[in-house]
Formats: sequence, C-alpha cells, structure tokens
Amino acid sequence: MLSLNQLVQLFEDKKNNHAQLSSGTFYFGDPWEFGNNSTITYPFMGVVLNNSNLNGVTLTTSFQIFFCDLVNKDESNEDNVLSNLQQVALDIYSQIKYDLENYYDSQINGSATLNDFTERFDDEVSGWEVTLNVEQFYDHSTCNLPDSNVGSGKVLIIDQDGNTIATLNPNSTYTVTQLTTILQDLSNTPPTTIIQDLT
Repeated sequence: MLSLNQLVQLFEDKKNNHAQLSSGTFYFGDPWEFGNNSTITYPFMGVVLNNSNLNGVTLTTSFQIFFCDLVNKDESNEDNVLSNLQQVALDIYSQIKYDLENYYDSQINGSATLNDFTERFDDEVSGWEVTLNVEQFYDHSTCNLPDSNVGSGKVLIIDQDGNTIATLNPNSTYTVTQLTTILQDLSNTPPTTIIQDLT
C-alpha cells in the first residue's frame, strides 16, 4: 500500500515527466495556499487532499488536482489554455491510473470528474480541476506498528484438538516438552492409563 507521501510523489513524478508541465510548479496543500510560500511558475499542477475513507479492507483517498495556466488580460488565449490543459489533465490521469493498476495493485475508483474554471486564484488563471479517488487494499495488519506494546496481548497455547493448554501473559514463557521414547506401541493391548515422567 502506498502512503500519502508516496501517492503525492507519484503525482509529482508524473508532472515532472510531462513535457508541457515539467518546467512549471508542483504544490501539495490547500488551494488558498498556492503561491503563498514561493512564486508559481506556470503551467502549474496543484494537489489537494480531500479526505480518506476506510471501508472493510479498502482505503479510499480522494484528491483534487488542479492544472492551471495564465490567461492574457484580454482573454484571447483562454480557449487554447483550456484545450491544452484538458489534454494534459487526461494524460496525467491516464498515467496515474496505469501506474496504480500495474505497479501498486491499486486503482482509481469509478470515473474521475473534470471541471473547467476561469479567472481563479490570485493570478486569475484558467484550467481544469480533476477529482479522483485512489483505492488501495489495507489488511489491518499490526505487525509493523511502531509501538513498544505490540504483541502485549495474551497468547493461547492450543493442542491438536483445539483445547487450550495454557494462556500466556506478556513476557511469560512456555516450555514444550518433546516425547523422545515410544511408551506403548499398538502390537498388544494398551493399558488403560499410561503414567510416565518425561525427563
């Protein structure tokens, strides 16, 4: 399962490897913070985390991805910006979907939603907002928890018939004694009870 940081890195890698986006800025965070910490170079790709949902063994993480570029003051290139960025958005979506399905045993749930926008954010840019939901298998494993108390619950020692032989508390031990000598074979009638000390 990919962590949130790994998913964001996957998105950024796709941006960096796309010829039309590679020279622009990538940002992960809230949309109102786009450009607050540094100057944006366009075309711009911004990723916003919406929420996550755990349903059984499926973890779904929702993202909004913004693809933006500057529009002339007279809006003479607005149609071209929207057309170009729609294709860019589809390219990135397809690449993310391919990688998730073929390399990470994950998928995008359902269809992505694409919404165009104009005159948005401080720079009055136009572009597309893509909403997608990444589904990943989560097995509820506690094996790798960074917790010093993991495994501190009781352990049952059970025999071949399902009977509990012993219940162990944390930091306790149980010694298993192995039988090394056959006490009775089946060639004659076995006694009713066999009592033997194993040493």
